[in-house]
Amino acid sequence: MKLLFVAALTFAMCATGCSSSDDTRAEASGFVAIGQSDAPDGCGPDAVGRLVIGFFEAFNSGDIEGRVDEFIAPANRFAWFSVDGVGERFDDDAKDRSTLGSYLQERSDAGERLGLVAMDAEYEQARNITHIAYNVERTEPETLEGAKVVVGKGAIDCESGKIMVWSMGTSEGGPQALCRSAPTNTDPELPIVCVRESL
Repeated sequence: MKLLFVAALTFAMCATGCSSSDDTRAEASGFVAIGQSDAPDGCGPDAVGRLVIGFFEAFNSGDIEGRVDEFIAPANRFAWFSVDGVGERFDDDAKDRSTLGSYLQERSDAGERLGLVAMDAEYEQARNITHIAYNVERTEPETLEGAKVVVGKGAIDCESGKIMVWSMGTSEGGPQALCRSAPTNTDPELPIVCVRESL
């Protein structure tokens, strides 16, 4: 999938778990991971990148309902999944972990497709979670407008190493400015996952 762009929007200064994002760079599983993190195993930028990209690949393949447990935190750790706009879901059922797999399968069967553009990660030791913010290329089959970049935020449960919060929608300001210190020679076709930067 051709990635679109990462445009400018000032992002919040991180409070905990930050480190320089240009001191470590590695390519793995079709994305570039940048920066070091004090996050435990399974919650640093490399692991979070693999998790989200794996989730998208399962979603896009039409095989998400049977694999949702691979990517979504268990019910005792799951908080919510929400989408703004076409295919939106944020009601009482959205907080019910047991309904999420069938919802995702319906969206996949309808032809929705997701591709990561960029994502940053910030570990919070107090709650043992990693906060994420992301730009995602989303195709909404109902609009017939083709792919567009949407924005969002969420959290990874470091106890299970899976997604516990996901909130995705459009933004009048356009995509967030994430991973600003990515090397200029980074392959523009590859998503970038980095440690959240201090401003």
